[in-house]
Amino acid sequence: MADIVSIKKQSDNVREAVFQFNYQYVDTGNESAVGKIDVSTLDKNSNGEDCTGIKILSCNFNVAGMTVKVLKEGDTQDPIMLNLTEDQSGMFDFTDTGGLPSTTELTEATRTYAVTVVNDGGNKFALGGVTAPPINLLKNHTYIFDQSNGSNAGHPIAFKQGAAGASYTIGVTSTGTPGQAGAKTTIVTTADTPFLYYYCTVHGDGMGNGATLINPTGDVAFTTTGAAANDSYQIVMRVKKNYKVQ
Repeated sequence: MADIVSIKKQSDNVREAVFQFNYQYVDTGNESAVGKIDVSTLDKNSNGEDCTGIKILSCNFNVAGMTVKVLKEGDTQDPIMLNLTEDQSGMFDFTDTGGLPSTTELTEATRTYAVTVVNDGGNKFALGGVTAPPINLLKNHTYIFDQSNGSNAGHPIAFKQGAAGASYTIGVTSTGTPGQAGAKTTIVTTADTPFLYYYCTVHGDGMGNGATLINPTGDVAFTTTGAAANDSYQIVMRVKKNYKVQ
């Protein structure tokens, strides 16, 4: 017998929507990233624009015998919005902070990484003080890799399509000489930007790491863990709608 699941949209206007989610485990198994809010189905705003994401303003919940993770669907950078633990009930109100967003957003159109070169079993690029991290890129954003620090001398940064791929130059510009004031490499992403690898054009791939384009959908999904017979949840969410194009 299938688990008992229901999703009810209680209201939907240009500013907000309210959803009620009910679930009772029978024998199907835990939910795994099951879609609960599809923002493309929500009402458009007064300009005819589609909703691109939501922010959770409040959440009333009653969770019995399981844990419920509320996820930003399609977001691998920061996927968990809420973690509702087993045998808990209550209410979260995020109105004063503007709500919990269903997409990872940059507050600015441009993000700058301060690049230095460090010796960690060989020379490596450090981004913001972190040695050769894998990074995620959002589509339609600008990323600046500032190489003005003197440690960058002789280590120009660039991009290629994967660690063994060809040089990637679409939307990429480089200015100045690494290690000197004003030196930087800029990349402007699009929805078509492939998986990239940042590297040193002189010393190779070992100095860098991957740069992955993520395309958060703005949708919301649930994952449950530890569910057994008759475990259940009842959740009511009030959400603010977002029409900003990521």
